[in-house]
Amino acid sequence: KINFTNLSAATPPVTSWLWSFGNGTISNDYSASYTYNTSGTFNITLKGTSDSGCVNTLTKPNYILVHPKPIANFYYTPEGANINVLNPEVSFHSTSFGDDDRFWDFGDGFSMLTEQNPNHVYADTGVYNITLIVSTTFGCFDTIIAPLKVNEISTLYIPNAFTPNGNGTNDVFIPVGLELYEFNMMIFNRWGEKIFESTTLNQGWDGKYRGVLCQPDVYVYKVIYKEAKGSTKLQEKSRFGHVTLLK
Repeated sequence: KINFTNLSAATPPVTSWLWSFGNGTISNDYSASYTYNTSGTFNITLKGTSDSGCVNTLTKPNYILVHPKPIANFYYTPEGANINVLNPEVSFHSTSFGDDDRFWDFGDGFSMLTEQNPNHVYADTGVYNITLIVSTTFGCFDTIIAPLKVNEISTLYIPNAFTPNGNGTNDVFIPVGLELYEFNMMIFNRWGEKIFESTTLNQGWDGKYRGVLCQPDVYVYKVIYKEAKGSTKLQEKSRFGHVTLLK
């Protein structure tokens, strides 16, 4: 926003003023204000008309220079689920236009100046708002904010098939987990009947219902569990899926 101050003489009495800001916009104020939305060089003209109809005009060529505003933009790699606690390093790439300097805020209390393509390592899971502020040597700024998610890695592996044929290999359907402090697994047949339940991670399903080996088929499991992270106990999670009983 630019303020224009009228310094014209008071005599003879002037009854009207006309400002021209060099881009087709005008104002009839005595002293005017105007905000330019585009960059460029602009002529400023002030026209005064007295009470007797006399006109005087003053033009200042190329009086206003509006520098272009930078455009902030960036992307990061890797993307999506590939960012996790086992792969926490993220590379940021500025694709901004017209900027001379940059300020990065990684959303976790860490920031960096100037670097165009910085790397950052996240210490924990969560959603972080990444802020990039770009500027020019003329004091023009632009800002962009985008979220980044550091994903968890599941500590529970659940197979999708087993062969309870007594050969000692893959005879039991049993999940494998780390740092679990609660566990409950239920198995259902295709009619929704619960045919097995376990509250211990080490106790898997041997493929039997009431002592009789079930027919080869696809069964539904529901697993409810809680994980621990060091001394911190995390919230309850659940997993649904299908397991195929083969012979």
